[in-house]
Amino acid sequence: MTKNIKAILLGSIKKNGDREKELDLSLLKEPFEIKSSVIYSLCRNCGGILELTNESAQKLVRLAGIEKTESFAGHYFLTRGCPFCGNDFESAEIKKLA
Repeated sequence: MTKNIKAILLGSIKKNGDREKELDLSLLKEPFEIKSSVIYSLCRNCGGILELTNESAQKLVRLAGIEKTESFAGHYFLTRGCPFCGNDFESAEIKKLA
């Protein structure tokens, strides 16, 4: 059985890796679903998107090694690891939305 047919019939999984180029950043411009959210977090490993409250965002600010900020407007966190892919946040950086 060829790989393609096998994958079609049985499905396939991808090893966690760097998916930054595959990520759809347009989703980060959508309004938050949860009222208390202040910023999105996007995982390089699995592509998971999280909405973060200010308290959670401040934890990633510390992980990113930047000064505490009060406004996250127009920004998002790019992380390595997240609860979706079964990892703790290993690293984080704050990026400006284009």
